[in-house]
Amino acid sequence: MKMKSVKIGSLVKKMLSVSLVHSSMKNEIELKVHSVFQSGFNMQIDNQLIFIGNLEKGITPFGLHMETSEFLRLKEAVKMEKKLSVFFPPTFHTMTLLANGETFHFDEVEEHDGNLTIHQPFVESKKIQGIKLLTGLDFTEELEENSETLSCLFSTNEEKIERGLTYYLGRGCGLTPSGDDFLVGLLSVDSHFNLLDSQFYPILEKLLHERRTTDVSTMYLRAALQKKFSSLIIDFLSQTHESSFLALLASGSTSGADTMAGIFVGMKRTLKT
Repeated sequence: MKMKSVKIGSLVKKMLSVSLVHSSMKNEIELKVHSVFQSGFNMQIDNQLIFIGNLEKGITPFGLHMETSEFLRLKEAVKMEKKLSVFFPPTFHTMTLLANGETFHFDEVEEHDGNLTIHQPFVESKKIQGIKLLTGLDFTEELEENSETLSCLFSTNEEKIERGLTYYLGRGCGLTPSGDDFLVGLLSVDSHFNLLDSQFYPILEKLLHERRTTDVSTMYLRAALQKKFSSLIIDFLSQTHESSFLALLASGSTSGADTMAGIFVGMKRTLKT
């Protein structure tokens, strides 16, 4: 019999472990539905989100990802009951999900650590020059390094940094507005090259605490603040293959392109330092 496996983001392990400490149930956590959409659904845990989806759109640092057949069955069960129980041993070597009377057992749990290593030849290549991106917002001035708002992000002045972040946070439509995706892309490059001032991270965390954007974007941005990223971003920045470029570009309606815009801005900045 084929063993079933699930891929788990490192932040999910952390969330479940912390929640279990405060739970009266041994090795069991109950999650409530936050949002359901075609490619996945979000479950709420202690004011945070766990994304559950298949493997087709990469792996998130706060996600559980499984084969499409298992995901579709689980999604229907969760839609019916609006909650999901998660059972796991302290070692996380197996996991069982229970929803609407159906049991989903996974014999193997593989961790996605979300850590990023940037492939240096990619940084020095011409691939970041002249690519036209169909973004949700117009990032032309940012990509041409002719944006006063963008310059605020690279400032060492606290007031200017906050002004720049306030402009981008929550700007755009959808579960992850374009401005947020742009910031995630920029932060992915910063995680390797330290382009942003040390004040940038606590200022962004403060603004997220003030709920300046959507719950889903907040999870991606908080993961980025911990230098944790989706496998699509990691693959794109650690390889030079066209397939990784296209995979990120195909992510969401414009999310991939918006993220890429932030990456390209960061990359261009590294070439100047």
